[in-house]
Amino acid sequence: MTKPSWDVIVIGSGIGGLVTASQLAAKGAKTLVLERYLIPGGSGGSFRREGYTFDVGASMIFGFGEKGHTNLLTRALGDVGQHCETVPDPAQLEYHLPGGLNVAVDRDYEAFIARLTGLFPHEAKGIRAFYDTCWQVFNCLDAMPLLSLEDPAYLAKVFFKAPLACLGLARWLPFNVGDVARKHIQDEQLLKLIDMECFCWSVMPADLTPMINAGMVFSDRHAGGINYPKGGVGVIAEKLVAGLESHGGEIRYKARVTEVLIENGQATGVKLADGETIRALGAPMGNSFNIKEWWETRYRTVKTRVALWPSLRRLSLTGWNTLLQSIFYGSFRYWLYFLEMPESVIKLIESDAKQILWSTEPTLRTNEEGTEKRSRRHIHERASYLPIKKGGGGI
Repeated sequence: MTKPSWDVIVIGSGIGGLVTASQLAAKGAKTLVLERYLIPGGSGGSFRREGYTFDVGASMIFGFGEKGHTNLLTRALGDVGQHCETVPDPAQLEYHLPGGLNVAVDRDYEAFIARLTGLFPHEAKGIRAFYDTCWQVFNCLDAMPLLSLEDPAYLAKVFFKAPLACLGLARWLPFNVGDVARKHIQDEQLLKLIDMECFCWSVMPADLTPMINAGMVFSDRHAGGINYPKGGVGVIAEKLVAGLESHGGEIRYKARVTEVLIENGQATGVKLADGETIRALGAPMGNSFNIKEWWETRYRTVKTRVALWPSLRRLSLTGWNTLLQSIFYGSFRYWLYFLEMPESVIKLIESDAKQILWSTEPTLRTNEEGTEKRSRRHIHERASYLPIKKGGGGI
């Protein structure tokens, strides 16, 4: 097995995997992507035959807007120095209903409302009320960074940045699209159209589609719009790969992962179909990941190790400084490349560091968060930075 040469290994080069990998690489993590196929992108890839480009799957793309927070692809590419040229679609799609009723969803919102009202004039008021309600939800979503709407800790953090948007969004959490649509609209054919719209995007009928989903899809198609990348949908994946590689990351094709290696309950590497094993140090992440709890656990582990260091009390100032820099601080530096340390943990580390460096008999208590005991300097601060040959501490 190879020594860990990667911080993170991402299995699969679908758009989600590539965004994750490129974001980590941009933040300093050495990132490797393993893809079993010949091209990146997964269902968002493209292949070429005899001068023609064919999309593997997805061909209607959201997220290329220029404003707000719902332009996820624009921001993901921009974070790694990339940009996609796109061609705006004048219509999202066109529905063909029984009885010869055709409904095109225009990019322009007012044109869409006018078209729908012309087909269902008796529902003019209800049409406006329902789709304007979708805009209310969208405006709340567009006012906050979109990470994980399922993580309570994240939502609490976002609340302090955009309280009105969060409260506006919370109002719609219990509702589905069907309930809201029937509140404003009675025409069964029009309700079936809304049902069809929901099924196209959530693969669920309106009664099972959350109102938040409708707020995003039914409005972003008019805000950021549907934009097709020049050169095919696969260009998105190719640009993300370029961004990954420009930040020191790497992607390997025809690399099929057959096993994720687990040690002490943690993923430490992968095994490929050809028998090769690749190890990674790992970067904690996920919807349930609590960064404050993680740092506090890491802090306690490091403090316990340093507290039990042999001859801690009998070291010289130079020895204490070496211990502080290489073992204590050094145990945190790697993670700081891509994880922001909470201010509360920084204060705990600082109080322990003062105890290690300046106390005549440094003592770290493993059952204490930080160090309350104050330390008196045994050498003047300015002198501590002078070389030992000049009577200083050599720090």
